[in-house]
Amino acid sequence: MVSRLSAGPDQFQTAKLLLGDLGMQLVESIRFGPVDMQTLHVMCGIPMSCIEGRIPVLRDLQLIREDDRGFMLTQAGFDFLEANHAGF
Repeated sequence: MVSRLSAGPDQFQTAKLLLGDLGMQLVESIRFGPVDMQTLHVMCGIPMSCIEGRIPVLRDLQLIREDDRGFMLTQAGFDFLEANHAGF
């Protein structure tokens, strides 16, 4: 599956703006392994309504996937974080 963010730096910046600080915090937290919404709420302190609103966006951008263990980053999600840490 090809990420919707594979078009380059402009797409990356658009996604960062779309996710906002709370969305970026969620991506950072999900990288540690399979987590459910309640665990994200406890880890981040982000209101559940914000988590519920951003999870579909993260999924649509193909940054996360969900299985029976919870949410986890896709390769595109790890690449997204790497680009963020590199300062794009």
